[in-house]
Amino acid sequence: MAIREYVRIFVKFWWVIVVFAVIGAAGGYAYSVFFQDSGYAATSRLFATAEGGSSVGESYQNNLFAQERVNSYAAIATSDQVARRASAALGGAVSADTLRAHTTAAAIDKTVIMAVTVTDASPRRAQSYANAVAQQTAVVVQELETSRRGGGAAATAIVLDDADLPSTPVGFSVWILLIMGVAAGLVVGILVAVGLALLDRRVRDSAAVTTSSGHHLLAEIPTSDLYVEAAVTGSGEGMEPFRTLRTNIRFIGAAASANGTSPRVITVTGPGAGVGRTTVALGLAGVLADSGHDVLLIDADLAGNGIARAISITSDKGLSSAVVGEGDLVSNVVRLRENLAVLPAGKRPPTAGELISSEGFDEVLAQARRRFDFVVLDTPATDASTSAAVCAALSDATVVLARLNRTTRPGLKSSVESLVALGVQVVGVAVTHAAVSGASEKATAGSERG
Repeated sequence: MAIREYVRIFVKFWWVIVVFAVIGAAGGYAYSVFFQDSGYAATSRLFATAEGGSSVGESYQNNLFAQERVNSYAAIATSDQVARRASAALGGAVSADTLRAHTTAAAIDKTVIMAVTVTDASPRRAQSYANAVAQQTAVVVQELETSRRGGGAAATAIVLDDADLPSTPVGFSVWILLIMGVAAGLVVGILVAVGLALLDRRVRDSAAVTTSSGHHLLAEIPTSDLYVEAAVTGSGEGMEPFRTLRTNIRFIGAAASANGTSPRVITVTGPGAGVGRTTVALGLAGVLADSGHDVLLIDADLAGNGIARAISITSDKGLSSAVVGEGDLVSNVVRLRENLAVLPAGKRPPTAGELISSEGFDEVLAQARRRFDFVVLDTPATDASTSAAVCAALSDATVVLARLNRTTRPGLKSSVESLVALGVQVVGVAVTHAAVSGASEKATAGSERG
């Protein structure tokens, strides 16, 4: 697929970028409110030391011992016991739980110094809280390091530096976090949109149809519920897309045929469900009849019976009856208007595919060719049944349908290639669910059948 088409697909996913940008902004705001310790941070420092040792070697061992102990002292500084004592020393100005929640302690790497930091909305409270925690940590360490049998403490912690009055708030402001969140969301959104563009294999526009199929674009058919009524009644309202389809089939088919004659038996098919085969077959048959020709529309989808449902007729008899010899072609045909007749699917047989592949179907189609000026066949999906390939092989021309935003490029390409491999004359591809413009606008409503 060309880079230009990737860009078009990427543009269609602009909403993904917006969504992730909004999520990023919400995440930045949530972090500032629920997770970031806002306010001022004051830090006191304690010095850990081990007692005893007169030689250089003993002093070195004592220093290593103190470095190991200082990590334990960091845990003591954030303990419940220190928090309760500091709260009491502060006269209950802050609860022990709140003080502990806003206190952090960590040993400075490769030293015997520990930093105790307390955060609070007030810089003076942060300073006093940090000093209280540091002092009580030193007291608790002294108690824990002193043996119950008496004597001096094996190690101790001394307040090295009281906390200074902080002047700058810690953390990021709400606006900075919002900007960071939006930026992160935009980056993620762009990556996701690019990924969706690379993974998206659906036919997004008419240009993708021609590049994927390698065939002519015959017509762009918008969605409308009025097509079926216009085909049945011959009103011609909103049928311009089908007139374009009829003209292109005529001239492209004539140019591709050996004797230069326009195709008379035309199959309408396509990959996947819901592409609009029944609607397009009805519309094409309707405009052919509008031009004064006697047209027969055959429902070759024996399992779907879509034409009978689309035009609300009974299907007690039809193609299945004619194929097995229950009456001739004419007795199973339903005449909709003077120049338009329908051969519905009829009763559903147990093996629809075998019935279409039988000599009986060949004979019915031969009779239709002799009796009518044009024959249009509505078939099952090419990837769901072999009936579509059989009908296409017996026809003069085949139209493959591709529904925008649903049919995949690989599916369209595979459908066309499989038909061409059988010697089918594929005259081109018609796009369904196309954008509405001009005269088609007033006819657009609802969803396509088929």
